[in-house]
Amino acid sequence: MGYEVINEGTETLIKGTELVVRVHTGPANDGLAYGLGHLYMVKGGFVPVRTYVFEVTDLAEVTVEAVKKIMDFFFSVLLDTEWYVKEIPPGSRLFQQEARRLYGEEVMEEQYGAIDIIRSGWSK
Repeated sequence: MGYEVINEGTETLIKGTELVVRVHTGPANDGLAYGLGHLYMVKGGFVPVRTYVFEVTDLAEVTVEAVKKIMDFFFSVLLDTEWYVKEIPPGSRLFQQEARRLYGEEVMEEQYGAIDIIRSGWSK
């Protein structure tokens, strides 16, 4: 998969076949589909350098995997580094997809008059 990269001052647009992502270092806008990429350097340990916001600009259905692929491209090809961490924060519209991937489907069960959340593959 190829990407088109457009530098616009303090922002970078990365266009893929599935989506367009705006990369910047400003604050993230909760409620939008975005991910965070934390850049590190090694200097006696892992030292944080900068946090990048990967904000999806189009309103099409987007997957966490597609955003993470663009994040990997940005760090490995454009910045030529392996020292980064990808995050889908709770304020992102993508957080439900990421939570489902990490914890499984949520099933509601009433027990003793209270409602407990049971995750698949997880027992009490």
